[in-house]
Amino acid sequence: MKTIKTPTGTIKYYKNYVIKKLDNPILKLDQEWLTHYQAVADNNNYLVKVNRIVKENSTFEMERLDIVSDIAHIFNVSQLRHHLTRNVVSEIYKAVNTTWIDSIQYSNDIGLKHGSYFLHGDMALKNILLLADGSVKIGDPESFHIMDRLHYAESYAAMHTQLMFGLQRLYRDKILPFNATHAIDFAVSALEEELEIEDR
Repeated sequence: MKTIKTPTGTIKYYKNYVIKKLDNPILKLDQEWLTHYQAVADNNNYLVKVNRIVKENSTFEMERLDIVSDIAHIFNVSQLRHHLTRNVVSEIYKAVNTTWIDSIQYSNDIGLKHGSYFLHGDMALKNILLLADGSVKIGDPESFHIMDRLHYAESYAAMHTQLMFGLQRLYRDKILPFNATHAIDFAVSALEEELEIEDR
């Protein structure tokens, strides 16, 4: 059995599944949460499958995935960037947008109060996983929760911005590691170039 320490806890790897234990859980993870999550994930192949709650609010069992890396790490490591093929980029966008649409629709179907949605609260490149077979999964399922007035939903917009700037940097053969600061610098640089052209 392999055990990996993560920023939020530990993951123990078994033959066909993993057990994730959170050190300091913030969000409520109980049977009600599992029912909501499984209802969305059962019709969405981009979401990692959660099998059961092992210990309420801290530990749960998930399917085991053959992970190459997360997308944020791939952007930052030149030796991994060859994985970002057209098909993988397409799968990333489909995974994120399908999950957003499915979650919004599910929230509507179960009649959550106006302004509340069951959504992934940390939709970031670090939580988008590339698998060995070229498929993509959205990880960190414990980040799903009912958001009141769409709190934290801005992570979706931020992720899209970071992904686009990361791809632009990749396609322009930049070699610097990508992060949000680089994205802002890149945007400023592009705007300055446009203004210089207009001044000519």
